[in-house]
Amino acid sequence: MNIRNVTTFALGIIFAGTCLTAREIGFVERFSLAEDREEALKELVSGTQEYYYYSSLHALSKGDHQEVERLMKIWVKRYGHTLQTKEIENRSAMLRYGENPEATLAHVKRELNLLFNHSRVVEGRKPNHPTKLDPQRISFVVYLQQALARHKDLQGIEDKGLTLLDLDELNDIRLQHFLSRLIRPDVPNLPALIVKDLKSKYNKGFGSHTIHRNLTQAQMEGLLQIDRKFIDNANFVHAYLPKLAPSADVDPRQDDAEMSKWLNRQLSFTRGLSPAFNTLKANVLHHLLAFKRKQGVWDRELFLEYLKLPRYTNYVNPVWRDAEIKRRGDCRVDLNADYSSRGGFPLIGNDDSLVRSHLLHFFLQDKDYDGFVKYVRDDYLKRVFAEAKLTAGLGNPEKWYSMLNSGEVKTIKDRVDLDFAYSNKERFAPGEEVKISLWTKNIETLLVKEFEINAFNYYLRKGKEIDTGIELDGLAATRERTIQFKEAPMRRITRSFAFPELKKRGVYVVEFIGNGISSRVLVSKGALRLLEKVGPAGHEFRVLDEANKARPKATVWLDGKEHKPARGPLSCATETSPRFPVSTISARATSCRRDYTSTAKPC
Repeated sequence: MNIRNVTTFALGIIFAGTCLTAREIGFVERFSLAEDREEALKELVSGTQEYYYYSSLHALSKGDHQEVERLMKIWVKRYGHTLQTKEIENRSAMLRYGENPEATLAHVKRELNLLFNHSRVVEGRKPNHPTKLDPQRISFVVYLQQALARHKDLQGIEDKGLTLLDLDELNDIRLQHFLSRLIRPDVPNLPALIVKDLKSKYNKGFGSHTIHRNLTQAQMEGLLQIDRKFIDNANFVHAYLPKLAPSADVDPRQDDAEMSKWLNRQLSFTRGLSPAFNTLKANVLHHLLAFKRKQGVWDRELFLEYLKLPRYTNYVNPVWRDAEIKRRGDCRVDLNADYSSRGGFPLIGNDDSLVRSHLLHFFLQDKDYDGFVKYVRDDYLKRVFAEAKLTAGLGNPEKWYSMLNSGEVKTIKDRVDLDFAYSNKERFAPGEEVKISLWTKNIETLLVKEFEINAFNYYLRKGKEIDTGIELDGLAATRERTIQFKEAPMRRITRSFAFPELKKRGVYVVEFIGNGISSRVLVSKGALRLLEKVGPAGHEFRVLDEANKARPKATVWLDGKEHKPARGPLSCATETSPRFPVSTISARATSCRRDYTSTAKPC
């Protein structure tokens, strides 16, 4: 059986097994199996790519290489180089190896890009060619020159290479590109480089680069030494503020000493600013005055410095304010400016309470209100001055009545005060005696209730920390007492209340009720806080108490599940998500609960 019969028989079996419809045999098989391929080629249209391809194959099978060359010239000229032309060229080169080996080998080297330029290693013979690269040709200087020759800026240099540059030799374009890519400030003479960049024609102003905000405080001081005008740049000032904040391992809200240092650093800095930054100055002064007031310190000079900043409020002397704004330009204070996201403090909002409290305190000793009349409206001062004297029971009441109309006198007399003193402590250590100071006025009978709160159960049920808005209806007081007072309705008296029973760790609510007014204070005895880090096993928590001592037996509750300590710090690797806000975690250690901030404010 010849090849044709075998192929036909095999195809017949395949067709019979796969489908019933007959298929025409393609040209490639008719050409391959044809006894006379010249006749098969007549089926093709002369001049087509198929014609040239099969005609070249037929010429190669006959060994007619001249015919192949003739067909290839016409084929390539008409259709260009294709995969089929490359196939014919390779076939022709291989088939002609016997008559011209050098040409075939040259074709193979060219197509496969074979160089054969390595030296044969002969043992004991010294090589004639170099065995290592010339260090001068692969040095940083050479590559740097090549990169600078290709780009006008520093595109050809990786971030690691930026620190190896001679920064003094950079032109304006490359210096700007360098600063735009710089993240860390550990670069020698960086302030001078920034000043040089800001003086170039490509300058986009301070704050246009990330490195401007990442400078250290010493570097920003260096900028001021070079050019004092930076102190008038808002971007510079806002970048400088975070440098004054305490370190990350200190919480100034729980450390009065650190808060005092922070506020005084801000005060020292803002005092050197122009009137254009009066809003920032007022923000710092307001929070410093409130902090000092909490410490029982009433700073008259600081208060006057605060009043000297013009603003649009009901108590400001409009004549002085308008003249000040006209003289200094738009230097009025925006009480709603929030600097908490810029390394400062939250907005002031309504500052009437702060101003009134200071005036009432100073007027207890002042003979008149002339020291404030320049900045505060006369009628406002007169009412507050008279109120301070009347409620304190100082001097001749008739003199103070004359400063008020009958309606104002009645309002003061009928007013009921049940306010917590500003100097009340916000946190108490375990075992420390709890004392609360309270301003009372027009109250004959005061009911004092003490509630011990199961803070742990409250937290698990509510998912939030306790505040003074906690619902107490239906909850029996742990202790309560009633106190009688005999002072006149006009008198405003500060009283101190001791709670010796509040000794152990926990959270307590003390409620004062008198003459239709109710005020509560939240007392926290002891505190717990969490330190978190990501370790090999996942998130690890360490629980510290109010004295920053580790509580190794503490447990962490997360989404209603308790995680007990193993060896070392608490690990929640299998339960935690990448990050947890503090409000989603509760911790407990024996009788102590999570740190609940104690507050003192009316309900």
